Amino acid sequence: MAYLGTGGNLGLALGPIMIGALASGFGWRYAYAGFAVPCLILGFLIMRLPSRSVVIGVRPGAVAAAQQSPLRPFLLPLGLIFAANTLNGLLYRGVVTFLPSHLSASVNSNIAGIDPVLLGGSFTTVALLFGVAGQFLGGYFCDRRRREAIALIAIGVSAPALLGVWGFSGPLLLGFAALFAFFHFMSQPVFNALIADYCPDRWRGRMYGVYFFFSFGVGSFSASGLGYVADTQGVQNVFLVCAFLGLAALVFVIALLVRAVKRGKTRTSCRAV
Repeated sequence: MAYLGTGGNLGLALGPIMIGALASGFGWRYAYAGFAVPCLILGFLIMRLPSRSVVIGVRPGAVAAAQQSPLRPFLLPLGLIFAANTLNGLLYRGVVTFLPSHLSASVNSNIAGIDPVLLGGSFTTVALLFGVAGQFLGGYFCDRRRREAIALIAIGVSAPALLGVWGFSGPLLLGFAALFAFFHFMSQPVFNALIADYCPDRWRGRMYGVYFFFSFGVGSFSASGLGYVADTQGVQNVFLVCAFLGLAALVFVIALLVRAVKRGKTRTSCRAV
């Protein structure tokens, strides 16, 4: 999961500066057209992948037993994970949407005569590159430590970091944005692994679908909701709202950790609910 997320984060981090360069040089329409071509090529390559996968080292009897597991005993921990990840998705989409404009407005936009759009995208790329390292480190510790505790640490640092993005300007603003990116993306492989921990095999595909629906589907509404905040209260206050969303997510992660500790769940006992 960490390797997969690292690749995604690298693209996410490079996106703002690449789009900023295209938009400032040729106009915003070319930023969309420029990325349409590699997407079409990737889609063609994916269509050529084998249609079947092989599961290695799994006994058929174990698969059949796992497929008979009911979902009901897992609903509470899954609900806590979904709730935390929904809030995470809301603040993530808000930060990614408004961070370039906030950085370009807060940092001197006349540096060496650089276009403000390109400058904001460049600083956003610098901040999000820290998320690449955070994603990998989260996956590394995910296989070695209690996952609920890692999620608690990640959100417990990333949410207050947004208060720094809200309250400071200049280099300190960029530093807090990088701190947020590092710990926010650290939580992604952890939550992905927690879904597998608390979900029977036969429900796993559907639960990942629900998980990403809440993260990206519900999270997408933050662009319009936080856009209202930006229009009425200023872009800076978007990050204050995002910080409170992160603190609310922290409550659900604490509840998940307390429940796991009380029931004696270890990092390897995926079905000890």
